[in-house]
Amino acid sequence: MNDDALARLLVRKDRELRLLLAIDDVRDAADDAADPRPMLNALLKLLLETFEASLGALALLAETSDDIEYVSTLNIDHDRAVEICQIALALDQPTEMAQPAPPYLIGMRLTMRRLPLGSLFLGRDTPFEADALLLLRIAARQIDSAILQAHTILKLLQRTRELDLIYRIDHLRDTIRSEREMLHAFASVLIEEYAADIGFVLTPQTDAIASAVVRDDLLPLIPALRAETAHIHFPQTIPMQPGLVAKDANQTPLHLLAAPFIVDGERLGAVIVGRTTPFTVSDHRLLFAMTSQIDSAVVHLRLLERLARLESELAANRNFRLE
Repeated sequence: MNDDALARLLVRKDRELRLLLAIDDVRDAADDAADPRPMLNALLKLLLETFEASLGALALLAETSDDIEYVSTLNIDHDRAVEICQIALALDQPTEMAQPAPPYLIGMRLTMRRLPLGSLFLGRDTPFEADALLLLRIAARQIDSAILQAHTILKLLQRTRELDLIYRIDHLRDTIRSEREMLHAFASVLIEEYAADIGFVLTPQTDAIASAVVRDDLLPLIPALRAETAHIHFPQTIPMQPGLVAKDANQTPLHLLAAPFIVDGERLGAVIVGRTTPFTVSDHRLLFAMTSQIDSAVVHLRLLERLARLESELAANRNFRLE
């Protein structure tokens, strides 16, 4: 090996070492009890700086499927980032991703012991050289432990979030004695928890909803929303509705997440929440936990109402006999 080749090798090794140390610094600075998403954002920013990229994304897979649970993005639309990250999941090593025009993209799947954890991609206006592909492959071996750490923390935060909401809904059950009042209170919890613009329950009456906000634009959409949710069996996103937008200057269209509202085996309608940002897999799981709990709360309330009626009827019978 001549002096020039040795010098290039030393420069490359130094660059690799500095990147690995920087990744470790980002990971070690993260609070194990806090939301790991700032750590993922910091890792992505570090990669963009290192590879002189102008855009990119880093995605985490859901715990039990190939669905993307969370994606950190820089300078690219969220939906487009998810689409590219899904393509990158098929790439077991850093690979150039074909594009009809710049930016040039490289992406890869992130794994640990062959278990897929997520994926990433970077984009820039100039092609990525072979050294960049090698450097990303080395960096990925260090990033995978950070991704696993993020998975563990997100799982814990999700469980805590679900337990907190179950407690809140149980508190509604114990303090409210009107079914309609309970559904309105539940809609308020929906809006607060999802930082949503709308949250409501479609109830059995043709034009009735239990909503935490008053919006004139909801009523004309009820037939369409009933049709969209009539046959769903679990929480899922439903098509955006024309004219259903945020009350902001941009009038941003609202993403909609819906779940069936079933009480004691009877489908009564649907629970719907809407906001300007897309819903994650965790949001779907959370809505399942919430609707399961409000369903049982309504069953409990109806049981109390039946008992109250029976007691009233028994009291009336006793009074009749005494007379």
